[in-house]
Amino acid sequence: MSSGLPDTLLPPILVRSASGAAFILLFWEWIITLDDEVEYIWSKPNNSWLKWLFIFSRYYTMAASLTQISIESAVLHGFPMSRSCLRIWYSCQVIVALHSMSSLELILMTRVYALYNKSRRVWWLFFTLYISENAIVVIGLFVHYPGSDFQAIEVVRHLPASFSYFGFCTLLVQLIIIILTLLRYLSGSWKTVPIVRLMLRDGTLSFSALTVVVLIMSIFTIQRRPFAVVGFSNNDDAMDVDRPSSSNTTRQHEQQPNGAQTGPSFLSATAQGKQVARRASSVPLHPQNYAVGYVYAVEMLVHFKRAEDGHPEQPLRIKQILETLMRNNLTDKMKQIPIRKVHKNEAMLVHSEDHWDKILQIQYMTPQQLVDSEEYYEQMSLYVSEGTTTAALLSCGGVIEAALAVARGEVKKSFAIVRPPGHHAEPEEHMGFCFFNNVAVAARVVQQQTNIRRILILDWDVHHGESC
Repeated sequence: MSSGLPDTLLPPILVRSASGAAFILLFWEWIITLDDEVEYIWSKPNNSWLKWLFIFSRYYTMAASLTQISIESAVLHGFPMSRSCLRIWYSCQVIVALHSMSSLELILMTRVYALYNKSRRVWWLFFTLYISENAIVVIGLFVHYPGSDFQAIEVVRHLPASFSYFGFCTLLVQLIIIILTLLRYLSGSWKTVPIVRLMLRDGTLSFSALTVVVLIMSIFTIQRRPFAVVGFSNNDDAMDVDRPSSSNTTRQHEQQPNGAQTGPSFLSATAQGKQVARRASSVPLHPQNYAVGYVYAVEMLVHFKRAEDGHPEQPLRIKQILETLMRNNLTDKMKQIPIRKVHKNEAMLVHSEDHWDKILQIQYMTPQQLVDSEEYYEQMSLYVSEGTTTAALLSCGGVIEAALAVARGEVKKSFAIVRPPGHHAEPEEHMGFCFFNNVAVAARVVQQQTNIRRILILDWDVHHGESC
């Protein structure tokens, strides 16, 4: 049975569903075992360190997961958040994971320590491993602490690179624990002791599961793949669509009397309430290191045509462009320019207010309304979906940021990997795959924000020069 979604969207959506389901499963497991926890754990004396270690490992992990989900939701929906605080949280995720794993490791170490009759050598071995693991993870945190070009969307796209340090340290500690347990099991008469067999069985299962999960997370983190986030949080690739209420739409996009924008930037909530002139591209982009910049956001893939009829304007177009650049290591030599949604006052440098409102209303169309409107939009060589509004706003805003980065000398050239395209739309009408005239809007914004007055637009298309 077809889902109606293009293949490019299925993996991220499935990953988000899996990670959300994992948290629900954790919460469900807590509910069904709460009675046993009260009977066997809470009843222990307050001076029992195992009691507090268990409680910490149980509730610290749940609290951290809820915090992570809340922060990711705030980022995705544009709530105002300090970029410095987000950067600290992004880096300290590895510390949260380390704390959660350390509580488990301490319990496993204690069991093995007891098996070896409280051997001092075993104690010193575990102490050295524990301290070394913590030290290496902290070093990794500082080595990979994000710089001034950190983007809020990274919180939901990737795990910090320091997770690779944590992953491989954890694997080493778990390997030593399982080896020591196995050696004790194979020596003397320990094979006949039920508790030792139970420890070996549980330890082997725990080690196997952790090895697979941590190894995959570490490898994906090194490769900067978004799937690694599933092992830690609720979202993966920011494949989320803003669905604000109708009252929020006006608040987010209307211009205030003092010239400020109340609407959140998709990638930087700090833009909220700031002057329009202070945009994402005002952040130093270190032009001495990058001659070419580019803009891209996976959220633009959510504009798609349900019927697989070979339509030329499909999400796969920009996805393949980016993958080709990455495959040839070209993105490593380019600066990723922060992308954002176009503001209403910017769009109205070219388009009418009615045109702006018409595009914003697409996001509130019901599935049936989307189907019923197909013939209307096909007459203008267009199609719409639930994510069209978000994609169109980002596409136009992305072209603006790409143009401003060049105009301000932050990069020499810039490549806007955006969709839907934007050079056919007229002031009062969207057409020809385009909803906003991105090129014309960007040119007007550059003229408004810089001293540049004359701009050459080379429209390389069969319908060259139309609308631009």
